[in-house]
Amino acid sequence: IERVRSLQGENFAPAGLRFRLSILPSRLDRVLRELACAGAALLVYPGSGLVFARIALDGIADGIGVERAWQAMRSAARAGSGDVVLEAAPEWAKVARDVHGDATDAWRLARALKARFDPAGILNPGRYVGGL
Repeated sequence: IERVRSLQGENFAPAGLRFRLSILPSRLDRVLRELACAGAALLVYPGSGLVFARIALDGIADGIGVERAWQAMRSAARAGSGDVVLEAAPEWAKVARDVHGDATDAWRLARALKARFDPAGILNPGRYVGGL
């Protein structure tokens, strides 16, 4: 189990990205095909629908590679009716990006709950998708 946990946390150094996708297990096959086409190294928990995908970049400040990886991950998450989070990346790769991916239907619920229980917006502002 320790080896699996270490794989889950690995990243390609010095320039790599690690994403976590939460998808419907019934759509895993389609998601894995998309991620394989993107050249991602994968660690998959099929029963829970969790997929950890690592993408190596061509080098430091490979902005095109980051954008290509984001597009592939978003596409895979949509194919799996799920979402994606960028868990690890160099600082330059996170600039002007929402590491929580796209806002989904769950985001609307989270926004309503935050408005209800944190009306002043003082608890962890900007720490969730859409700057919530």
